[in-house]
Amino acid sequence: IGGLELELSTREPVDGSEYETWDSKTSGEFAQGLTLQMLRFHPTVTTGIPFEPYFSLEIGHLALRLSKKDRKPLLDGFLLLNAITLTTCVDFTFTGTNAVEVGGRIDLDDFGISLGGDGSSDGGNGMAAGVLSGGDDGEEAIRPTFDLSISKYHTSPVQVGMHGAAECWFPINKQFGPIKIAQIGVKIYSENYVDGSGISSDEPRIAILIDGEAEIAGFLAQVDDLSVSLPLFKLSDVKGDYSNGWKYDMAGCAIAYTGPAFEIAGALRKTVLTDSNGNPYVEYQGLCTISTSSMAISAMGAFGRVPVSDSDSYVTCFVIAALDFPIGGPPMFFVTGLAGGLGLNRQLILPEVSDVPNSPFIRALNGFGDDPMGALESIRDALPAKRGSLWFAVGVKFKSFQVIDTKAVLFVKISDGFTIGILGTSTLHLPTEALNIGYVELAFLAYYDSSENLLWVQAQLTDASYLFDKNCRLTGGFALVSWFSRGEFVLSVGGYHPKFKAPSYYPEVPRLGINWKPMSKLTIKGGAYFTVCTSAVMLGGGLEATFKAGSLSAAFRAGVDVLVVFDPFYYSFGIYIGVSVRLKTWLGTLKASLGADLQIEGPKMRGTAKIDVAFISFTVKFGANSATEFKAIGFDEFVNKHVLQLSEKLDSLATDFSSECFSSQIPDGLVRCDDGNERSGLQQDPWIVVPEFELFSSHIFPASSHTVKADSQLVTSAWRIDNVGVIDEIKLAPCGIDHGITSNYTLDIIPLGGNSAVNILDGISAINKATHFPETVWRCEMKNGRPVALKKPSSQQPKFLTGTSLQFRACSLPRNWTNTTSMDQVKQSTFIHNLPLRKGTASNPVIGSAVPKLSTTPEIESIKVQRTRPASLQDILTIAGNPDILKANQEKIRIRAETTSANFEHDVVEQRGIDIGGVIR
Repeated sequence: IGGLELELSTREPVDGSEYETWDSKTSGEFAQGLTLQMLRFHPTVTTGIPFEPYFSLEIGHLALRLSKKDRKPLLDGFLLLNAITLTTCVDFTFTGTNAVEVGGRIDLDDFGISLGGDGSSDGGNGMAAGVLSGGDDGEEAIRPTFDLSISKYHTSPVQVGMHGAAECWFPINKQFGPIKIAQIGVKIYSENYVDGSGISSDEPRIAILIDGEAEIAGFLAQVDDLSVSLPLFKLSDVKGDYSNGWKYDMAGCAIAYTGPAFEIAGALRKTVLTDSNGNPYVEYQGLCTISTSSMAISAMGAFGRVPVSDSDSYVTCFVIAALDFPIGGPPMFFVTGLAGGLGLNRQLILPEVSDVPNSPFIRALNGFGDDPMGALESIRDALPAKRGSLWFAVGVKFKSFQVIDTKAVLFVKISDGFTIGILGTSTLHLPTEALNIGYVELAFLAYYDSSENLLWVQAQLTDASYLFDKNCRLTGGFALVSWFSRGEFVLSVGGYHPKFKAPSYYPEVPRLGINWKPMSKLTIKGGAYFTVCTSAVMLGGGLEATFKAGSLSAAFRAGVDVLVVFDPFYYSFGIYIGVSVRLKTWLGTLKASLGADLQIEGPKMRGTAKIDVAFISFTVKFGANSATEFKAIGFDEFVNKHVLQLSEKLDSLATDFSSECFSSQIPDGLVRCDDGNERSGLQQDPWIVVPEFELFSSHIFPASSHTVKADSQLVTSAWRIDNVGVIDEIKLAPCGIDHGITSNYTLDIIPLGGNSAVNILDGISAINKATHFPETVWRCEMKNGRPVALKKPSSQQPKFLTGTSLQFRACSLPRNWTNTTSMDQVKQSTFIHNLPLRKGTASNPVIGSAVPKLSTTPEIESIKVQRTRPASLQDILTIAGNPDILKANQEKIRIRAETTSANFEHDVVEQRGIDIGGVIR
């Protein structure tokens, strides 16, 4: 049709295309083209005829597309449109009610609008409208394009979508005059509209969001979510005569200026975020930095109130400030700047070591002039809101011998547990910053997390590091991580063996090496590594060079890789060297190579050797056909080697096994001797304790179960909670035992002297303690008569019982009280009894006659319930919160010793001349 092209077709939709759903009937239920149906089949019918008459006619995916024959846009002005497609599906049913269902969909391909409007209105923000329209100097207006679809099927409402999402962002990275657009987003939503007669309705709207920057007259300006919002079905109503009209908004903006005398940067933003529990809230963020030739001051902060419920909310805020000023110090530690920060109800997310230079603390020490909006954007991921979380940090920037620049921040965060650590960067100019033949930037991160009982130390060269030339990049990293609760660790320099499958929670460590491109046709790479972890040790390195010029390419490679797995012992050794040449011709590709690849594994040595000579390649196998026969060791040897860690081999169990395997200590309640010497806790030299104390008994050989008894009576956890979790089965890989063994630890409490019985168990609590053990020894899977070597550590090391915590508390009478309260939480009271002929502070009342009071049975029961009621949490908090409650002194110990119902050897105490509650052996 002239310059237009009209295409009529039936197209089967595919996933991800513009045809997705037709509300009640999906597009997949319509067959492509014309379908005539005569019968309906019922697969659930088991008796009779499973067919019934059903006459219908369907027209599926009949599409009509309009575009220009020369593939240019249909519209290229205020509105942009490349092509338009109308698709319909029709279902005629002539059986029963003779229903007709019709659906249609309009797809606008590369639809766009000139965001500056038509010039008749500024939309309430003249500055934003002028920037989007290109201004008065004839600059190109901003006109992004996107795909839009509008569909309706049968009785369903109109649906508007864009790739199935309500909001979508597109990377642009294009220059429009003085403006650079980083990305553009499209958002479809509804807004309430009230017309002139007062009738309200939902108005579908489409918003164009822009992130970009502009540089004018030396100023750098950045915008965040600069937006224009339009009524979807009344796009030409710019002023809002029949709708809410066009609206302009800006979530945040930043400016920066760099001049010969000073630099200044600032940013403000209002944004909607969610806290760690998913509660949305509005937050105000801002930063500012001012610097001169001699000093600089930078600050960044945020404030918000997070609503938790209709009646509950909390405030979240933080501030980070930095001073860049030469304070002074020795040459090795010349301080050039300080920093500090505090966060309330704010979480501190520790970055990956590669992202440390972009953390808010390092940004503050560097100043925000280069990218103020990026500094605000880092708040979202690094410092989210979290109720009950607190952190504070102090930082320092210093020089060492005018060569090394270091920025370090010490931080402490308190949430579910506490974390203390340090992060920062250190840069080195070789030999000096003026004569620079090399630059090394090292990012480091080290911290201890009490909630996970984790020590994490990591350092890594950044991408900015180079030597001799910026095309000679330096790479490398270091990591030391110890999971104390799991009994697992890893120490790595340069990464892991190619065959070693590191768990996902292991740190990523890049190769220690170089990546050099001395010329466009030649690339040289080299790297080395060394790693030792719970299950293995590995080391290796390699060198590779490639040359490519037109159709000719050549390569050289050489390297070595070594992997040694501990019990069961396994090793793998590989070495390779070779050169290859490739030439592409019109007849085909000619290839030739010369090299060797040697692979050896054991413990019974065997391997392969691959030889490449010119156009020939062959492999030679050597050594044993199978591994060495596995020889299981006995239990005595296993204990001596893997439990007692004895270097020499003994034929029987070591004589000091009992003394080394079992140990006890008093973490709370131990009374020190007058001479300052420590008691051994043996029967000849017992510990002296107060009436309430804790005894911890441990063993280095793991146990699958614990039993604590007092005169054959089982001691339970009582008022404490035993939360050791799931205990694994004990398997012994060096012994070839792949089934769980029974290892029961029994602890008996016997009275001193053994002449009496332990009458009261109410004040004794026993809970278990567990520890993780290395899986290479304590986990076993047999295959072909030998344990399988572990090349990949498990996510969780096996956990076994290793000790028991016993707490002893004094019990108050009557005996049938179900709960106990620590005497340290009870305030000692003094009662004044005004007896006859004794002076007292209280006056003696005048007694006329005494009438006995007889209590009824319900009153007695009420008193019994009241006096035997278990202590509640509020009772304990009231007692513990009283500031007058002090630690035990000699008089209190004496009173407790006389009033407690537990059995103690008072004679021994009196002989020593001290007032102590008891003796334990």
